Amino acid sequence: MEEKQEKFMIVKSKPLTNLLEKLSWTVWDFAAELGISVTEASKLVLGEKVGCQTAWSFISYFKANVAHEFIDWETMDMDNPYHKIKKMNIRSRSFRQSAYAKRKAKKCIMRADKPKEAG
Repeated sequence: MEEKQEKFMIVKSKPLTNLLEKLSWTVWDFAAELGISVTEASKLVLGEKVGCQTAWSFISYFKANVAHEFIDWETMDMDNPYHKIKKMNIRSRSFRQSAYAKRKAKKCIMRADKPKEAG
C-alpha cells in the first residue's frame, strides 16, 4: 500500500518578516491581503508548515517569480523549479506572445514619434 505524501510549503521567516516590516503590515493585514486566516498567516511568518490552500494563496498573491525567493526549498528538501526553468531558458507561449505585443507596441510608438510629412 502506497503512503500518501503530505503536501505542504515552508517560507523563509526572515525575508518575509523584513518585507512585512517594510510594508508596515501586521499579521492581520497580511492575512487580509492573502485572503487567509490569521493563524495560517502566522504560520507563514514563523516559517512553519502550511497547507496547499495557504500555499496557493501565497504564490497567487506574490506571483511565482517573486514567491519562489521566499519559499524555503532546502528545508522542504526540494529543488526550486523556477531555477530549472531559468537554466533551460524555456519561454512559454504567453511570454512569447507578450514579447510580440511589446515589439508591436514599440513600432507603433516609433511611428507616432515620426513627424508627419506635409501633404
